[in-house]
Amino acid sequence: MLKSFSKKYILKFSALIFIFFSIASCTHSSQDSNDYLYSINKFNLNQSDAEGNKLFDLTSPSAIIDNVNKQIETSTANIIIYNSKKPLYNIKSNSSKINDNGKIMYLDGNVKLQNIENKNIFIKSTKVEWHTQKSSINFLGDVFGNFNTTSIRSKRATYNLNLERITFYDIYDFNIISDNSRKKIFKVYASSAIWDGKSGTFEFFTNDQPVKSQVFIPI
Repeated sequence: MLKSFSKKYILKFSALIFIFFSIASCTHSSQDSNDYLYSINKFNLNQSDAEGNKLFDLTSPSAIIDNVNKQIETSTANIIIYNSKKPLYNIKSNSSKINDNGKIMYLDGNVKLQNIENKNIFIKSTKVEWHTQKSSINFLGDVFGNFNTTSIRSKRATYNLNLERITFYDIYDFNIISDNSRKKIFKVYASSAIWDGKSGTFEFFTNDQPVKSQVFIPI
C-alpha cells in the first residue's frame, strides 16, 4: 500500500528551511548565541514525491533547526503517512529528530503507530528509527502490537512499508483474546513472527525454523 521513499524523495534541508522561514513564525534560540540554530512554533514538515503526491506530513508545537548539521529536532510529533493521497497511518511520539538530509527519522518516547481506518490495529514502542529511503520503520524497546483481538510483545520489530509486513523479534508474549469474554483463547511460543498486512496472517518461527501453524487475523 505504501510506496518506497526512494532517493528522489530525500528532503532538501537548505531549500526547506528557507521555505519554513518564509511561511512560519520563527525566532532565534535564546539558549544559543550563534545564527545557525532557529526555533519555530507550530512547526510543519511535509514530503511529496516527484509527481506531487504527499508521502508524509509531520506537525509539532515547536522545533529547533540546526542549519549547519542539517538537523531538525521537534517536541511532540504527529505524523500522517499517505498512499495515493489517502492517509493510512498516524504516528505519535514525545519527540522527533530528522537528520542525514532526511534519510533517517528518530522518534522517542511513547511512540505509537496506528491504522487510521482501524484503530484496533496499532504498534507501541519506546523508540523508532525510520529509514525513509528503505521504507523501513524499526521499533525498539518494549514493543507491543495489537491486531484486533490479537496481541504480541517483543523486544523489537521492523515494519516494511513496501511489503506490508511487520517482523517481530525476540517474542515473549502472543495471545488471541475472545471478543465476548476477553479471555485468552490461543497462545503461541516462538522466537519471531511475521504479520502479513495483505492477508492478515501471522507466521511463527523458532530458531529460524517455521512453526507448523498459522493464525488468520481478519482485518
